[in-house]
Amino acid sequence: MSYCNLLLDVLLSVILIHGLISGWLRGFVRVVFRKLRRLTSLILAILVARPIGAMIGEKYFLDPMVGEIRAILVKSLGIGAETASAAELADELPLAMRGLLSLFGVDAAERAAEIDAAGGNALAHFASSIAAPVASIIGILIAFVVAYFIFRLFLRVIVCVVNAVFSLPILRVFNKILGVIVGVLFAAVMCWVLTTVLGYVFGLLADSVAFFADFDIESTWLAKYFYQTKPLEIIFSI
Repeated sequence: MSYCNLLLDVLLSVILIHGLISGWLRGFVRVVFRKLRRLTSLILAILVARPIGAMIGEKYFLDPMVGEIRAILVKSLGIGAETASAAELADELPLAMRGLLSLFGVDAAERAAEIDAAGGNALAHFASSIAAPVASIIGILIAFVVAYFIFRLFLRVIVCVVNAVFSLPILRVFNKILGVIVGVLFAAVMCWVLTTVLGYVFGLLADSVAFFADFDIESTWLAKYFYQTKPLEIIFSI
């Protein structure tokens, strides 16, 4: 067996042993919920970010942004800003502001054309039309970040409570045994991914790097198992 083959087998062995020990020490509840906590928090934060963020943007950011845009346009056009068309107002926007608006998907020229077609106070409508989507996106981003960490904290409390229940003598061993099983399964999936990726990379390097010249995944004693049997298929076939 080449050193490269041995290195891959040792790496996979360490991952499996770590999964086994970690599963025993943490138990089923902590192993599973730790994996799911971030994903669950992310999904919940995405679900609540838009409605809450839109309210935050409208309440805290819209009016200040409208006032700032109006001030910039009045400073550029003077008294004529109150009677100018939306297209003229769009032309007076500083280049830096146009670039910033494009980052939020706002096209000032398109907004101006819509406002001129609808009629009314061009200055007020133009400033509001530009500020609204930007304020909404800012509010959504803030709501997402805050909601994500709140949900993570909430789920962490739940995990601690459930883990405390499973720490009772009658459930402790059951919790640890299931933790070992799940920990090894997670480790097996990781080993399969690493075997697939590293097997491909090592194979590419075999022709150009001397250390990998003798690499042959079929000559390994552990990596070939994951390469041939693919634990994901076993897990989903149970």
